[in-house]
Amino acid sequence: MKTAVETIYKTMFNFFANRDGYNSLTHVLAGAVTVLCLITVVLNFVSLLSLIVNFPLNIPFGKGGKVLLALFSMIVGYFVLFSIFKFSKNGENKSLFSLRLETTRLVWIFFTGNFVILILLSFGRMYYFQ
Repeated sequence: MKTAVETIYKTMFNFFANRDGYNSLTHVLAGAVTVLCLITVVLNFVSLLSLIVNFPLNIPFGKGGKVLLALFSMIVGYFVLFSIFKFSKNGENKSLFSLRLETTRLVWIFFTGNFVILILLSFGRMYYFQ
């Protein structure tokens, strides 16, 4: 599990470092996108499970509560990535991580497909539970 998450983080780090140049926020952006990807995996699983068992799962908070829940999830994810997993904040020797092109492509396919599935499941749940 840690290796897959680390590969996603390294790919995102390289993307932001190439796009904006390396700065002090590169690891924060890469970590936030990595956590966002992991959250969507969990949401996809929960959405699919709610469709299978025919039970609508709703978060009983208003918009403000949902925003706070998302913010709390991002903070906890950042803590897990950099304090527990101890991912590098500076790349490999203050440079980009070395990744194979196939690995980078697979991460981008997973990342994009994950969001497409989340959108499709959201619409599916919306129409199914009306």
